Amino acid sequence: MKRRSNLNDYVAWVVAGDYSKPFEPSIKPKIESFIDVPKDDLLSVTDIVDEIQVQEPSVKDVFGEVISSYSRAEALADGVLIDVTETAKEAGIVYPVAISQGLWGGYVKRAIKSFPCSVLFRDEI
Repeated sequence: MKRRSNLNDYVAWVVAGDYSKPFEPSIKPKIESFIDVPKDDLLSVTDIVDEIQVQEPSVKDVFGEVISSYSRAEALADGVLIDVTETAKEAGIVYPVAISQGLWGGYVKRAIKSFPCSVLFRDEI
């Protein structure tokens, strides 16, 4: 009933069109005061972080045991990935970069053969 009364008051205020005064509901919301708690009883930031970490499940809990793994080094050794880190450094990329064999064979190698400006890459073919 309180909400309806305040809603009726608001509708009447809008219909009246006198916006020079702010809307004042007839039933004021109850405002709770702060609870006095001794400082020692409050949680510290580290307590909160510890609590969050305890609640978060581990990756193993979420996904289970690792079935198989294939590292970047293995993919480079197998030829599945082509390391283009040195070329990427020339472009300003500071992280190790590798591209797939499909990308290298389907696009990069063709581009190197097709464009005369690709003389810089001839030693990488």
